[in-house]
Amino acid sequence: MSLAVLSCSSALAGTPTDGLIFYQDFDHDGRALCGTGWAYDQSIPREQLVPGRFGNACRFERPRKNLLSPNQASMEEDSAGFLGGKGATLASLAAETPFGRKALRAEAPVGGVAWQTAPVQAKVQAPHRPMKVFVFSASLRTDGPQVKVRLTLSDQNEGGDWRARIEAATAKDAKAAKPAQETVSAPGEATLGATWQRVAARLEMDARREEQSLVGALTVLEGAPATVWADGLQLEQTCIYPLTNTDPTSW
Repeated sequence: MSLAVLSCSSALAGTPTDGLIFYQDFDHDGRALCGTGWAYDQSIPREQLVPGRFGNACRFERPRKNLLSPNQASMEEDSAGFLGGKGATLASLAAETPFGRKALRAEAPVGGVAWQTAPVQAKVQAPHRPMKVFVFSASLRTDGPQVKVRLTLSDQNEGGDWRARIEAATAKDAKAAKPAQETVSAPGEATLGATWQRVAARLEMDARREEQSLVGALTVLEGAPATVWADGLQLEQTCIYPLTNTDPTSW
């Protein structure tokens, strides 16, 4: 089994265990045995587990810098930094939210893109891995009936000359330079209700691509016309540690 060291409080576990440190394995659906007669359960999706040294392992990584502007992350001033989709109306309005006092409201009369972020220029490195990995996440909810949405992250530089430069280097010395890595996009989909729900999208690309122009977007798939609220947006580089099963990695 693979273990993680976790702390627990009596408010969480319902027992007099303030400050207790215990070990958790990931071979029993997130259940950690914490002593005689009680345990602590965590909801960990199976897709987040990877082969570890002693069975299943769960990869953790500390948060990193938010690449979005402060107003894109939490829309306390206005809706600057966002572009509305076809017919969509955007506004920064007062709302009950765990992130400040306002949230971004998008009124989408039809299905399709409700909003997208203004491009975020990023020039980061990933020296220990073949791929750069970015995660775009947001807290979302709706006012009315359920709405199915998709969150995506893309790089506007995808169509640039990066592939030709990598292929030219490979042609000069095939041993020193590996072929270009294909870009992998993993959107996040969710059916929204009246409570805030965290949704995340992932984008992986060849680490030799020096600069990115990243755009996050929200698309209404079902339920239009719809009103969708968004807040607490995060765009960060992740998976920056060496690729082993003993070092922390992402998600």
